[in-house]
Amino acid sequence: MNIRQFKNLKFKTSMVDYLKMILEKISFNRNLLIKEYRKGIKYLTPNERIEMRLWLQVKDISLVKDKK
Repeated sequence: MNIRQFKNLKFKTSMVDYLKMILEKISFNRNLLIKEYRKGIKYLTPNERIEMRLWLQVKDISLVKDKK
């Protein structure tokens, strides 16, 4: 695959959906979840960030680090 073919690909998964998929898979480890969330939201628009916050609330996923 060359550069031109790569640029013409249509991605079926949005960044929001991709981030949701990743966060669901790693939700067992809160520290890793927080790290991936912070990395992922850098690529989202303000509206997508709001969508992510709402999704986290619906899924009852907390982004507060555990105290040791």
